[in-house]
Amino acid sequence: MNGTAVGSVGSITDITPAGNAQNMLETFDLTPALQTGSNKITVVGQNGPSSFLSGACGAAGCSYAQNPAGVDFAGTLSSR
Repeated sequence: MNGTAVGSVGSITDITPAGNAQNMLETFDLTPALQTGSNKITVVGQNGPSSFLSGACGAAGCSYAQNPAGVDFAGTLSSR
């Protein structure tokens, strides 16, 4: 939010939390990062290494097309 990280889910280095995060919905409180006027929300998705896929892409690893990162984003914004 406005260049400040307000939260993350999963892992790009540990397969267990990465796998657990695939079906999680998470809520983040953006209030501390809000500024007066316009605000910018940036959502980033990143996959871990191809080894997380148990060799599904072969020895050469995966291209982005074979293993795209995904993010589901929905939100409700309100001001007080």
